[in-house]
Amino acid sequence: SIGDLTPGLPKVAQPSQVIWGEKDFTLSSHSFPSLVSSLPEASGYMIPGSGHQPHIGVPQIVNPMILGFINRHNGIH
Repeated sequence: SIGDLTPGLPKVAQPSQVIWGEKDFTLSSHSFPSLVSSLPEASGYMIPGSGHQPHIGVPQIVNPMILGFINRHNGIH
C-alpha cells in the first residue's frame, strides 16, 4: 500500500498540468485546486460539464490543452 504522498508535492519541480472534470463523481472535483496549488510548477483546468474522464468525453477541448502544455515546456526536463 502506498501512503499519503501529499507532503511530497511541494518537492515536485517538473512542470505539471492537472485537468479534471467538473462533474467527476469518482474523485471530488473540489480536491483538485488544492492539488494544483501544492505543486510549485502546476497549472490546473476544470472542464465544465465533464465527468471523470474529460480526455475521453471532450478530447476536442483536452487535446489542445495538452499539446499547448507540451509546446510551452518543450525542452524542459
